[in-house]
Amino acid sequence: MIFIVNNSAFMKVYLKENQFKNLVEARMDGFRIDYLANCGSFKKRLEYCKQMLGFPIGNGSSRIIFQLDDETCLKLAKNKKGVAQNLEEISICRDNIISYVPKVYNGTDIENGLWIITQYVLPAKIEDFKEVLDVDFKDVSNFVINLDSSFERSSGAFFRKMADNMIHHIYEKYENNDDAIELLNDIHELKADYSQFVGDLSRIENWGMARENGQTFLVMLDTGLSEEVYNQFYSRR
Repeated sequence: MIFIVNNSAFMKVYLKENQFKNLVEARMDGFRIDYLANCGSFKKRLEYCKQMLGFPIGNGSSRIIFQLDDETCLKLAKNKKGVAQNLEEISICRDNIISYVPKVYNGTDIENGLWIITQYVLPAKIEDFKEVLDVDFKDVSNFVINLDSSFERSSGAFFRKMADNMIHHIYEKYENNDDAIELLNDIHELKADYSQFVGDLSRIENWGMARENGQTFLVMLDTGLSEEVYNQFYSRR
């Protein structure tokens, strides 16, 4: 069964039955997602979330994260940087091209990037890549590093060619592993089509494990940092 939980000029949000049930259960405990829209400031939204959801499970310079239930969490933007990163994650999930990212269950003009509801993600381990995808994490790390070099114009033609050769070699190694090829393609598309900074994906700390319908799968963390977001909010002027 599929539920439409919001219908706006921006997009329709479709949830599967178990996802809808999880969000409703959170509301049944007293927490109201729509209440956040009536809070006039981050301070009020933060106070409400702390009161209703308890301590955050993550806290960065631009966003703070609260767990809603076993499979979903709330990413609350602290500032304009957080809003921009939330909107970037909404855009990637809305396009439905990249598979290995946590799902976003909202994305309407009501919250306007002030918060997003995403899959709850646990830290991944290096062994998870072999167990889930039959892939060596060192190959994923090498792929990311060489992909960055391949796109870096200042690295010179010789080094870009070496990087391209390594990328080709890794693709060949996993040519019979559809899941691995999809993962490599997703990383490439984040770099090529979304101008994402993918370099951090060479480190296991930037990967997680998400659950849905009893299934566990790998996802990339924090895909909200595109070159546009970085240049607008993080680069030194």
